[in-house]
Amino acid sequence: MNAKEIGGRIEEARLAAGIKTQAELARRLDLRQSSIHKWESGMAFPRLSRIGSLASALDVKPVWLLFGDIQACGESMVQAS
Repeated sequence: MNAKEIGGRIEEARLAAGIKTQAELARRLDLRQSSIHKWESGMAFPRLSRIGSLASALDVKPVWLLFGDIQACGESMVQAS
């Protein structure tokens, strides 16, 4: 996992979901705007405990936020169970 890549996916998903500002996403998640800024800029990772609610707010799958395109990760990621 790369913080900048995850941050880019968060920003991409936020904009695709029609959430125009970091502050609006922060309000939906009951967080500070500075947390969203740190995530999107790659300065910090979201806590794993927040990935589910973040993904839900952005209408994406949690695994996409963390790893991006699953096909690029290989079959072992998909079949790991």
